[in-house]
Amino acid sequence: MLLSILGSAGIGLVYGWLGGNLFHRENTTHRATLIFALVTLAFSAAVRWMSGWREMIFFLAVALFSFLLHGAWRQELRRQFESSNSK
Repeated sequence: MLLSILGSAGIGLVYGWLGGNLFHRENTTHRATLIFALVTLAFSAAVRWMSGWREMIFFLAVALFSFLLHGAWRQELRRQFESSNSK
């Protein structure tokens, strides 16, 4: 059980980081948002089917955390880049 929870969390980390890369760009379209939502639903269903509800919740929670962490990281990089260019 612990191994499946950790595996779900690992998948969530990778998936959230990749999703953060997609959505923290300036040219994200509505089509990309819809596709990302459908893929998230499919991943969640696959995790639920293979492991269970608890693992699916871990997957979604860790994916959201990773998504937000990626956004904060990109925002910090932008801020540092803009401040170094203004000097």
